[in-house]
Formats: sequence, structure tokens, C-alpha cells
Amino acid sequence: VSRIKKRMNLPEISSGSSTATGKSGMVNPRDSIKLNSASGDDMSVISGMGFEMDEKDYFDANGHKSNDWKPKYIIPLDGVVVNKVDGHKCYTTTILAGVKHARKLLFDSYEAASEFSELIAMYKAEQKERTDRKLKVALGGLDVNQDDKVTLLIEIVSGWDLPAADLTTSDPLVKVFLNGEVVHKTKHIPNTLDPIWTLKTGSLFLLETTVKDLFMSPQGVMFQVFDYDTLGGNDSLGAAIVNPKVLFDATGEERMELKLQQAPGQKMEAAGGIAIRCRHATDYDKRFMAKLEEEGNKEVADASEAEAKAESMAGGKSDLATLATKYVKKVDGIEKIRVRPCPDPKRKKLTEWMTEDEIQNETMLDSNHWFDVGSGKLGRLFVEVLGCDDLPNLDKGVVSKNKTDAFVACIFEDGLINTDIIDDCLSPRWLPWSKRAFIYHIMHTSSQLFLGVFDFDAGFGNDHDLIGRVAVDISNLRKDTTYVMKFDIFPTTAMTKREAQGNITIRLRLEVDDDRKFVMGNLAPPPDVYVNVKNSKDFNVARQTLYGTYDMDSYNMKTINAYVEELMAYKNLIYHVGDALLALLLWRGTFSVLLGRNLKIPIHSFAVWISAIIIVERPSYAPSFFFASISWLLLAVMSWRAQNPDAWLHSKTFRELLEALVIGKTVTSGPDDIPPNYNKEQAEAFRKAWDDRIARAERLATKQAEEAKKLEDERLKELADVGDAEEIGTKAGGISIDPMKRILFPIQQYLAILCKFVRILRNIVYWEESYFAFWLTLGCFALSIVFAFFPWVFLLRWTARIVVWIFLGPVMKVVDIFYYSKIKPLSEEEEIQKILDSRAQTREANFEAVKEVRIQKENNMKLREIKKFMFGKYITHIPILKQDRHKDKPLPESYAVPYKPEPMPLADLAMKEAGYNRTRIGGQHLVGSMIPRIDPTAFTDAPAGNPTARPELLDKDSPGAKVSKDSNVAAYAKIGGIVVAAGAFTWFGVPMLTSYASSGIGYVKGLVGI
Repeated sequence: VSRIKKRMNLPEISSGSSTATGKSGMVNPRDSIKLNSASGDDMSVISGMGFEMDEKDYFDANGHKSNDWKPKYIIPLDGVVVNKVDGHKCYTTTILAGVKHARKLLFDSYEAASEFSELIAMYKAEQKERTDRKLKVALGGLDVNQDDKVTLLIEIVSGWDLPAADLTTSDPLVKVFLNGEVVHKTKHIPNTLDPIWTLKTGSLFLLETTVKDLFMSPQGVMFQVFDYDTLGGNDSLGAAIVNPKVLFDATGEERMELKLQQAPGQKMEAAGGIAIRCRHATDYDKRFMAKLEEEGNKEVADASEAEAKAESMAGGKSDLATLATKYVKKVDGIEKIRVRPCPDPKRKKLTEWMTEDEIQNETMLDSNHWFDVGSGKLGRLFVEVLGCDDLPNLDKGVVSKNKTDAFVACIFEDGLINTDIIDDCLSPRWLPWSKRAFIYHIMHTSSQLFLGVFDFDAGFGNDHDLIGRVAVDISNLRKDTTYVMKFDIFPTTAMTKREAQGNITIRLRLEVDDDRKFVMGNLAPPPDVYVNVKNSKDFNVARQTLYGTYDMDSYNMKTINAYVEELMAYKNLIYHVGDALLALLLWRGTFSVLLGRNLKIPIHSFAVWISAIIIVERPSYAPSFFFASISWLLLAVMSWRAQNPDAWLHSKTFRELLEALVIGKTVTSGPDDIPPNYNKEQAEAFRKAWDDRIARAERLATKQAEEAKKLEDERLKELADVGDAEEIGTKAGGISIDPMKRILFPIQQYLAILCKFVRILRNIVYWEESYFAFWLTLGCFALSIVFAFFPWVFLLRWTARIVVWIFLGPVMKVVDIFYYSKIKPLSEEEEIQKILDSRAQTREANFEAVKEVRIQKENNMKLREIKKFMFGKYITHIPILKQDRHKDKPLPESYAVPYKPEPMPLADLAMKEAGYNRTRIGGQHLVGSMIPRIDPTAFTDAPAGNPTARPELLDKDSPGAKVSKDSNVAAYAKIGGIVVAAGAFTWFGVPMLTSYASSGIGYVKGLVGI
């Protein structure tokens, strides 16, 4: 009893705290107890002693100091639970390292046991009070419960300027410590002092703890960088400690840059720093990290059910299956064809065998099921692949029935999906129940639809063979129009000479909810879109669909020649310019006016004449007319295109785009209505006349060149008769092209950049990029108006006067007397300091520039690794702006009709808007930081609070069919009428009512005698 009393006596125990580094953390003497044991004595006793107590301060049964007692366990105070006191026995439970032990402590009396129990309770109460105070200070005013669970998503971004542990480099990795325990460890990045950790190397982890454990950690969260060594221990390169509140308040948007300090026990001097991000983990973050942990050994995550459905392709038989399959049979003397890839599941018997006409008629019906793809929000593009014709047979072999197994790859922005496979057919048709219909969500108005027709090849290592591809321009399509378009397909778009490999027929429809938003969407820069696929076969399909079979990025003399030929072909612009100048100078009519007969007015010549007169008389208007001339040129090109008899070469007009911008919809132009073979003869005659014009000009130029060469040869012959001329140049012998790659390949790359720039400029000037042309025209018009009223001549004149009078006049003598002459020359030390300061500023500027590049590199690497995990490890870039050398134009058989959906009951329309018979496939455009997610796009068109978004599609007997939506003009008229009526009532009605009320009150007062 005396031993217990002396060791547990409250006044004898220091209230201070002692610190132990490493795993022990910070320990208060009252926050832990020791179980001591003596040799020859199995009884456990309690000692309320901290780390700094001397081993000589142990007492025997008589109260004398004894050196026989040694500490056996150190148990946290929270790990001691007094269950009950029974006489001189105290029944306790101790918890150490998660292991529970039931212990019976024997005392000399009931009082001693009770005193021990009370001391434990008192120490726990004091410990809780101290913990609460510390936690309150650490929380810094945060209103949270200390037992609340906290899940933080932490990203170890990168490191820079780390010390070299292996002569000139290091293999850095990061360990994260909380309360002395390792909570995360990244993989090492070999041979670098500027590592970037990604998803693959363990950059992301979840820190799951409680508010108390996080904020009461003595050293916060420590990030320690090590140099990885295969043999021996890892050398510390430095550590950084982050305050728990900083992590708790972080949102994940900003990088936290931490400077590395020397860690305890570290021999090497610390240098450099690391960057981290942190935020509270969302449910999506937790699901992603669980999936990452579950599929961490896989390069690509497993596809979802919808993604698997989109990736599946019906069809694709082997040669043996083809040999055993019958494709044609006669029924009652009528030849019928087996429907591929399968009959309609709802009409199997009726659609298993059909005639060619029946298949064609079924093909033109509406599709049964749609795949909803992409991430855009400007509008929707409905695409149906109907069929192909005249495809070459790429499967010739020993089996005579073996023919091309066609499928079509469709790429639009960040959506890539394939149709079903039509086996052994050179004129395949995709029927309404097959996989052929896709809804793409539009991100940018300049985007193109890429279609590639392939021959399917089964088996590993056999790539699908490209038959041909086409790029469909959607920027000049009009909404509420159904387009059935037929295109020739070519294996490449880069070479000068191309040969069609068949054709493809598609059905398109553009759906835009907000015309103004659609037009203004072009002001945003085109997005940088990449698409990932899971295997090399799909990668080749995607790349060849986008760029064709010919790789223009690889060094090749054919590529250089193709670029040179393309640039030389632009000399044909001379003929356009010549015709335009001739029409201007000779006042030839270009603008049609109907005045009883079709008259053409030379409006362009008149405008140029008036402009020239004004500029001659008032040169100050030159900048205004310069910008106005650019707008006028673009409008003239637009007008020239509108006069082309081929309706498929017309573009959207400046007027209709301006209407969409100003009033939110187009008034002067409605849906397209183009019949098949519209103006076919006139269009061919127009094209032939222009081709003949160019051919005649080229023949004339060739003849002139031959005549010039003949004259030059005669001149040289006459000079040779005088005497041999000394040869200056060296005659070229046979030389291989490969040794010239170092010189020619950069030239090829510069030619590629030049050609792409010229193509983009050509598309804008020719209104192929109608939205860019519209904004350029509108912008130049605005600048011309600004410069017409802006007094730039006055400002320029007075600016020049001020500069001359001040900086060249005698006032500079005053500057010399009172300022410049009083400047004392710098001493040698000051000169050196100035140089050092200048160097420091230069280094700071360089550091900021390098930092910006490093952050961009970090973001690209991290996004690439996350996309590889989510979508596949093969990546290809999707061009948004039109950069093909040749424009794919619809064939004359194409046609367009206004889209008029059939009225339907409310139930059917509501199911359609809710996504019935649609499979949603998210695009690959990711947004957000740390763990970016797929850009959310509304799958359903169903409105909130209304039965349907488009009541005009309801049949007349459905509820809500008679509810009409006011146009903008009608809505403004109603609002204006209400305002006018309210003003009139206020001006006239209120005084009248006031007068009547006063008369009434006076009458009542008279009756009651007041």
C-alpha cells in the first residue's frame, strides 16, 4: 500500500510533458501508466510515471527504494479501464497495441484499491480537459465534433531541385506520416531531381482519420522524401510538415508548395521542395479510389455496362462460318437476302430473309435505339449510318463467298463508337434495329464528324483495314432539317491524287435549343480533345478515321512533295482575284435586283469608288475603310458562294447568324429543303467551266515558259560560241535521301505548319468556317465604326508634338540641371550589388517561367495517366478546326427536308425525353482537379415541373397540347403592355379612385353627423 501511495501521490507527479521522437509521439506523465514487475514476483503494480522518471525511484514493500523493479509495459491512460473494485481487488482491462488483457490488481485494503480507481478517473478527466483545450486551439474556431470522421483526398504532385543522393541524380519517393505512422508511400521515380508523381506511381491516397487524431497530431502531417535504394536503407532527402488545419481547409484547386527541411537523423542537407493538393474526399473520389485499389494491377479499368454495350459489335464471322452460311435464297421465284447482322428481335421470322427493295425500305425507317455520346452542351447532332455502296473486296481468298466485312467508325469530338459489322457484303445496309444511330453532344460549332469504313479482321495482330474515310462539315447545317447525305470515301485526304473506294450514306439532324448560345459558343477557343482506346487495333481505327492511311507526320519525300503541290495549287487564287478586279474596274453587275426583270447592279464597284473618293479627300478615314474593306471582302465571298448552283456549297449567311445573335433565332431563313440532284447539270457545268478556265491558263503558262526557255537556250548558245563559260556549280550525283533527313525533315514540319495555317485561313475566307467568318466580319465592321469616330489623327498629332517639345526641346536642360547632373556615380561595391540584384531578378523571372512550364507538364502527365486508366492507354488527338486538304462534298443524290416529327401522346413523348431506347455513354472530356470526372451532360430532356419540354409535339388530345409558348417578341409585347397599363392606371385611375373615396367618406360623415 505504501508503495502504491508513494508512486500515485498526486503532488509528486509533474504536470509537465516530455517529448519522445519517432513512434512514441508526445506523452504527458499523467497520460500514461507503467506496469512494473520485479524478479520473483508475478504480481503487477501500477506506477503513474512518465518517460523521464529515474529507474532508481522504484520502492519495495517497505517503502524503500529498490533497483529490482523494472518497467515492463507503458500503457496509455486511455488504455486502462477500471471495471470494478471488490474489496482489496481491482479488476481492470488494459489495451495495448490493440490487444486487450484482463488484469486483477491486488491491494492491501479496500481504501487503497478505491484510491487507485479514483486517481485513474481523475487523471482521465484531466487528460480529457487538456485534450479539449489543445483541440480547441488547434481547430482555430472550426465548429466540428472531435469524434467526427475525416476523409481527405491528398495528391503528391511533384518535387523540384531535390538533392542528388546518387552522384548526379536521385530516385525519389515520398512517405507520409501521421502520429508517427506511415499512412502512404509513393513509388519511386528513377533518375530525376524533378519528379512528377501520377496515378500510376501512387500520387493519390485517402487519409481516413478523426478530427481529434488529425488535429492532435504533434507534428501535423509530415511528407518526407527519400532516395530509393535497392540495397540498404533509403536516404532521406528532406521533409515538410503541414499544419492539419491547412489540410482541413484546402479545396484541392491550389497547389501547396512546401520547402523541404532537414529531417531528424538526416545526414544530407535538404534542398528543393514538393507540391501537394488536398481536399475533403467526395463520394466520387471514394468510389474512384476503391476502384483504383481493386483494379490497381490493371492498366485500364473495367468498362461499365453501358460502355461494354457501346464497345460490342454484332457480326464478324470467321472464314469457316462464312463457308457454312447461306446469304441468298429464292422463295417463290423471288431472290431474298439474309439480313445481317441479325433480324429484328421483334420480327425475327419476317426480317430474317428480305428482298433488296425491302431491305432498302427498312433502312430508311427511324432507328429503334440510340447511343447518346459526348460531353458538349451547345446542341446535339443525330447521326444514322444507313449504308455503303461499291466497296472493294478486301477479303479475297480461297473461300469465294468471303467478302468485305464492313463496319463504320464514327468520331465526333470526344465520342468514338462503331457500328455493327455487316459480314460478306460490298453494299451493306444497317437496319433500324442494328447499332447505327448515335447522338453526339456538341462542344464547339466548328467540330467535324469523321466516318471511317473498315473491313473487320478478327484475331490478334490483324488490324482492321481502312477502305475509306470522310469528314462531314456540320457548321453549315441548319437545325430542324433532316439531311440524307451521300459521300465518296477516300483512303487519304493529304495526297494530290485520290481515287474513291465506294461511297457512304448517312442521315443527319442538328438540334439546337438556344441559337444565340450556339453562335456565341464559337467565341471560345476550340477545345484540345484527345480520345483514348484500349488496344492497338482500336487505336489504328481511330487514327485512320481521323487522318487516313497516309502518315503525314513521318519523314517522307512524298509528304514534302504533297505539301509543295498543295501550296502551288493556291496559285489558282490568282484567277479569282483577277476576275474580281476586272469586275470592279469595269463596273460589271454582281448584285441581283428584281425590277420587272432580273437586273444586276455593280454595287461593289460603286462602294469602292465612293470609298476611294472619301479617302483621297479625308485620309483620316483610311483605318476605318481598311477594316470595312475586310468585312466587305468576306461578304462578297459569301455572296459569290450563294450564287453557286450547287446548293451543298452554300454557307450560312451573315444575316441569319446576326439574327440568331440579336434576337435569339433566325427569321429570314428556315430549314433547308434540297431535293435530290438539285441543279445537278448547272453545278456540273459551273465546275467544268471553272476547271477549263484553269486548264487553259495553265496551258498558256506552260507555253510561255517553254518559249522563255527556248529563248534562253538560244542566248546561251550564242554566248557559248564566244567561248566556254566557266562552270561555277557542282553537278549533283546520285545521293540517298536518308542522309538528308536532318535537313529535309524540319522543312517538312515547317511546310505542314504552313499548310495547316493556309487551310484554316482559306476556310474562314471561303465561309467553310461560317461562324469564324461571321465574327471576323462583325468585328471588322465594329472597328471600322470605332475608327470613323475615333480622333486618332488628332491624338497622333498631339502625341508627336508633346514628344518633340518635351524630349527634344530646351526643357531637357532643366532635367539635366536639377536631376541628371546630381546623380552620383555608383561605387564599385554598389555596382557589384546592382549586378547581383539584377541577376536575382532574372533568376526569379526564370524560376516563374520554369514553374509555369512545370505546372503545365504536371497537369498533362496526370491527365494522361487518369485517362489511360479510365478509357485506355492508346491516345489520339481529335482535330476540331477543319485542316484537311480536300473538302468532302455531298454527292448530287443527297437531299434535305424539313424535320417534322409526328405528334405523339404525352406518355410516349415523356418516355422519349426521359431517355427511353437510349444508352448514355459519357464522353472523355474530363473536368476538375485531382480526380477529374467526366463532364456531366444531361441525359434526359425531361423538364422539371412541366409534363414535357416540347408541348408542340403532343397530339391534340393529350393534356398540355394547347399550352403555347410565347415567342420573344410576344413576351416582350405582353410585358410592355402590362407596364403601359400599370402606368396609365397609376396616372389616371389612382386620382379618380382617391376622389371617389374622399367623396364617399364625406357622404358617410354627413349621414352620421360628424
